[in-house]
Amino acid sequence: MIALAEREGRVVLTHDADFGRIMHLSQIVHTGIIFLRPGHIDFNFTIQTLKSILAAELNVQVPFILVAERSGEDIKIRLRNL
Repeated sequence: MIALAEREGRVVLTHDADFGRIMHLSQIVHTGIIFLRPGHIDFNFTIQTLKSILAAELNVQVPFILVAERSGEDIKIRLRNL
């Protein structure tokens, strides 16, 4: 999946913490990972979290790992440009 994202110039959106670990350990990854916590099956939860990320107007540079952690209505965003 990471190789496909790189080829197509896309990022990986996941609820799976392993993607972040894989990317962090790999020296060849040239894409971004957006990790949403906690993982949630309700698509509205995911959409609202993504809207908060977009509204934050972050200075994102590929490659990166972005973690958005939601607790109730509060969303904490952490960005690490690699």
